[in-house]
Amino acid sequence: MLRNPALPDRGRPQPSRGAFGSRDRLADYFDELLARIREIRASEARVYQRIREIFALACDYREGEEETHIFFATMQNKMHFAAAGMIAAEIIRRRADATQSNMGLTSQRIKYIPRRVPCSGRG
Repeated sequence: MLRNPALPDRGRPQPSRGAFGSRDRLADYFDELLARIREIRASEARVYQRIREIFALACDYREGEEETHIFFATMQNKMHFAAAGMIAAEIIRRRADATQSNMGLTSQRIKYIPRRVPCSGRG
């Protein structure tokens, strides 16, 4: 497993053969790591919520307008860039893989994505 400087390693336990206790320690380590990742994602959502609340206080805020949408899209891209060094479109392009089913999509709203029947271009 590669170490991520954003998640400092607190002494990852090494599994030893035949030692049942060490496997429990390794499982605990991964449970803790999962909890930390969830905490980071939750804090990211809170930051984005605060940005939305602050922007809603502006005198020129109008919900549903194009300028509002552009502002939030720009802010979200800035957050993606701060976290990953790429904007959303670059992340999608890098992760897309034509050799996998559904281009390597890892989450979707529906279970099955239907294939479209090719058209000849006529009505």
